[in-house]
Amino acid sequence: MPEGGVLTVSTTAVVIGDAAAACHAGRRPGEFICLKVSDTGCGIPPENLARIFEPFYTTKPPGLGTGLGLATVFGIVQEHAGWLEVDSPPGSGTQFKVFLPPNLDLPASLVASEVPAGKGSETILVVEDEATVRDYIVTVLEHYGYRILQAGSGVDALEVWKWHSSRIALLVTDMVMPDGVGGAELAEKLQSQKPSMKVVLMSGYTKEMAGKFYGRGTQTHFIQKPFQPNALAKIVRESLDEQAIPEDLASSPAIPHTVPL
Repeated sequence: MPEGGVLTVSTTAVVIGDAAAACHAGRRPGEFICLKVSDTGCGIPPENLARIFEPFYTTKPPGLGTGLGLATVFGIVQEHAGWLEVDSPPGSGTQFKVFLPPNLDLPASLVASEVPAGKGSETILVVEDEATVRDYIVTVLEHYGYRILQAGSGVDALEVWKWHSSRIALLVTDMVMPDGVGGAELAEKLQSQKPSMKVVLMSGYTKEMAGKFYGRGTQTHFIQKPFQPNALAKIVRESLDEQAIPEDLASSPAIPHTVPL
């Protein structure tokens, strides 16, 4: 609301019938508490509205936003068996609705079933050319107890590797990076020197892209951006716990494992 306006926050009890639930993705019939937040601002353009809950997506200039605020809200609401709806006609303000069950005694079928990821203390090399995304990944993995080395490109990662290769148990790298050394090429170089090292490839493209990588090292996993913190921590832990391929088999092509999101 660049010129001021009215921000309204309200709560109400609502009953959603079968017909109303069927007309909106994520809805379900029953009794709920609705938290509504609305403004009289300029609204959200349709091309942005479809992506506002994606982690890392922001319309703010570099350095002024991470794109994690609404993604965090989305995750919290889902964890409490709720959902969000947003309506924002251009020039007519924006209205967010958060629907939550009215009590904590939820049926087992509605409780989030995701198992929290385990923690660890291994050393991980994180390679990501986007500083904001790299900081986010480092923060998440440090929260889970890991020791982190980081680099902003494949070339920089090779320099870090030169001094710390004996410590590194896992490489977490973006697939598309500048300076001519992408994530797949980097993983292949490092695994040729240390076949026991595990790899998690990241990409904003589809999971099929990871299938094009055939490394000569051990297990290679893939996670598609954007991802939630627990999804990243889970695939990291799974990769580190995975039994290493014997070195006499390490030269066989390996199709990366993918984690469902």
